[in-house]
Amino acid sequence: MSIRPENTFAHTTFEALVNVDEQIAHLKDGAYSKPVSDERFNAAKAGLEAKGFKVTVAENKDDAFEKLKTLIPAGVTVNVAHSTTLEEIGFINYLMGETPYINIRTKILAEKDPAKQAELRRILGTTVDYFLTSMCAVTENGEMSHGDFSGTKVGGVAYGAKNVVV
Repeated sequence: MSIRPENTFAHTTFEALVNVDEQIAHLKDGAYSKPVSDERFNAAKAGLEAKGFKVTVAENKDDAFEKLKTLIPAGVTVNVAHSTTLEEIGFINYLMGETPYINIRTKILAEKDPAKQAELRRILGTTVDYFLTSMCAVTENGEMSHGDFSGTKVGGVAYGAKNVVV
């Protein structure tokens, strides 16, 4: 078992945002940060499995970090769309170091020309072996809601990547 890297993205979490954004400061009450009940979690898990999704459950951040590493074989190409969950478990920082994967995101970010970088995101970023992201919502029926402002999450999930890990 390896040591899970620290989350260096704490400034981007919901907790950090409600402290600096007046428009959402009223959400500090925690209404959107409470864990789902076991009953609803199990219903969503069953719904996903009924639709053919493989569901891996983690008990905590360390467990999630280790399980995610076992889901991705060595030598494959990997890209990540923004995911606070992946940041919080330390996986984004892990990918920035020495890993057994080919991290396409570093190749994309190394390109400084915005037009060329956009083209790399479109061509390389969505056609990797493993695309890691998160969903906006998962229903108890196993349906997922997915979208983002720039569209970088959608392509890899909808049509490009060979495997998608949410």
